[in-house]
Amino acid sequence: MGVIKIYLLLVLSLLLDDVTCQLTGIALNPDTISLKERQKGSLNLTLVEVTPAGTIVNCDIVNVDSPPATAITDYPFQRSFTTVSANNIQWYVFYNEKSPQKLDYDVYNTYEVTVECAGITGIESDILTINIIENQAPIITQGGVPTAGLNMSTDASAIIKNDLLYTVTANDPDGDPLTYDYKTTPQVNYFDINPVTHEILAAVDFLAVAVSPVTITVNVSDGDKSKQLIIRVIVNDLNSRPEITNLPESISIPENTPAGTQLILLKYNDVDRVQIFNPTCTVTPATSASVFTLGSRIYVAGKPDGTSRLDYESIKSFSISCTIFDDYLYSDGTDILTVNITDINEPPVFTTQPNPCQLTESQARVSTCKLGMVLNDPEGDSFTLSIVNNAESQRFQFTSPDAQYLTFSVDYDVDNGAMPSSVQVEIKATDSAGQSSSAQIMVAILDKNDNSPVFLPNQGVDVTPSTTVGTVGKLQVTDNDSGSNSEIEFALLNINPSVYSDFISILPSGQVHYTKKFPSSMQDTTAILTIRATDKGSPPLSSTGVIIVRFLSDVTVPVSIQSSATATGDQPGLSPTASSKTQETFFDQPTNIAIVVVLAIVLLILLLVAFYFCIKRMLLGYCCGPGKESSVYPSSDEYGYQNNYHRRYNSGYYKEPLGYQSKYPIRDRIEYESNYPGSRPVYHKEYTSYSDVIRDKPLYARQTSTIK
Repeated sequence: MGVIKIYLLLVLSLLLDDVTCQLTGIALNPDTISLKERQKGSLNLTLVEVTPAGTIVNCDIVNVDSPPATAITDYPFQRSFTTVSANNIQWYVFYNEKSPQKLDYDVYNTYEVTVECAGITGIESDILTINIIENQAPIITQGGVPTAGLNMSTDASAIIKNDLLYTVTANDPDGDPLTYDYKTTPQVNYFDINPVTHEILAAVDFLAVAVSPVTITVNVSDGDKSKQLIIRVIVNDLNSRPEITNLPESISIPENTPAGTQLILLKYNDVDRVQIFNPTCTVTPATSASVFTLGSRIYVAGKPDGTSRLDYESIKSFSISCTIFDDYLYSDGTDILTVNITDINEPPVFTTQPNPCQLTESQARVSTCKLGMVLNDPEGDSFTLSIVNNAESQRFQFTSPDAQYLTFSVDYDVDNGAMPSSVQVEIKATDSAGQSSSAQIMVAILDKNDNSPVFLPNQGVDVTPSTTVGTVGKLQVTDNDSGSNSEIEFALLNINPSVYSDFISILPSGQVHYTKKFPSSMQDTTAILTIRATDKGSPPLSSTGVIIVRFLSDVTVPVSIQSSATATGDQPGLSPTASSKTQETFFDQPTNIAIVVVLAIVLLILLLVAFYFCIKRMLLGYCCGPGKESSVYPSSDEYGYQNNYHRRYNSGYYKEPLGYQSKYPIRDRIEYESNYPGSRPVYHKEYTSYSDVIRDKPLYARQTSTIK
């Protein structure tokens, strides 16, 4: 836009006849300058002065050469201008630091720049000479004196960690910023270098230095040129590395080497000191569980069961690398024990043990179970499977060559313990080389419900009037099955005559229950019970039987009762269950009962007679005839003809006729009184004892109270 503006000004000046002067010449001020090769920042190099002053012109760089006559097309120079006033523009030659073309003294050390300016009436030019000042390299000093290298010598024991070894100092004549780079030969970790102060420090005690001399190369750069300092560090009386004297070594062991076998005892040497070393060892390839026990003695490690972890088919060779450390230096790292594993033929392996087997008693080759075992041979050899023969396992066989299913080789029956219900079968796997291994199979044989209940023969029950109500027997039934297959439940199907169902019943447990006393009218009769016995198998099996219940009198002599039974299915000849009978005693015989009754009656009569005579003796003083006068009753003096003994009735008095002798018996007195002339019958009652009289006296008094 600025150039267009200039041209417009020139045209307007011409059109307006405003031109007062014509361009006669230009001059560059200055016409010669010096410019640093690494000039920092853009700047105007020279001013274009036009003659006459104030002439409006358009200036540009038209050519750049490098003496003697080399044309340059890539240069960092360009024109620039500033507008002082509407008709006054100043032109410059400008150095652009951001230009991709850079100054390089080694390529062009002088530039001749031709500037040309065009006015309204003519063109004028001038040349600017630019001399490039070469960039100066940094200067490394020691004590202010430039240096290119130095030697440092010390004893190993004299330097400890963090001691200051040297400080690098440098400057740049051009004032450019400097960068430092350090390199050690050989590459070791003996030094620490501060990136700010450029101090070189000991990173370790020099007793840990195993290499001498060590060269430290310092490179100082200003971005264009650099300076190098060589420092040689010489360490005297170096510490010697410890060493394992019997490594490297290579050995071969068979894969069946027992756990705990020692492979090697490491031996050590250190010329500087005598000490005990604890080696650090690693195994390649690494495994999830260590194959070896590591230390100064290296052993074959064992599994929890005591066997070794060596397996030729898995890993054929191991490298055990060991190092030792003397507090400053490690052994050189080449101490390796190579362990080669040799192959040994191994038996087949049950990678998956066979499943427990469950069979149901059956005919041969009917019931089967899947074993689900997995085997392999470590060497890949073929192998065969067989059952180890014994008295129990010979009843089993595989159903196919792959031995995945087990079955019976015979008809198997566990009823009544004919064959065991639990058997341990041993399986053997044998490879082509004769190596074998075995596994155990626990075989459980389940009972099949294949037997119906069987009633035992000749079962019956007798009840009598003296039999106690309750359980009087239990049905006897057998079932050759086991478990729930042999558990029996009973049901009464029929009782004949049916009236007997009120007196006898069958419980599910098989107990014969006498429910209540039977009447005498049922004595010496018989009831026939039809009973079904059913087991709890699946499916359940049952049979029926008939038993006889006799209702006897106590004097009936029990006799043997025969009964019959039938079984459901193909089980003929079953018999009803046996039950208990009433126990016969002395009184079950009628003759014995009659004798006892007669004797009891005779004894009772004798007792009554004896009692009578005893009372008579006590009251009358004699047993069989008259005796002396009794003092129990009133004497004759107390009675007289028409003399009554008075006693007031409501006060307990009474009167009774007297006039008879007290010696007469009470009965006679009462009769006498009743026959007295003018009297009426008083009390007609026959007394047999005095106590009866005393008891009835009040009544007697009431009856005689009207006698005068």
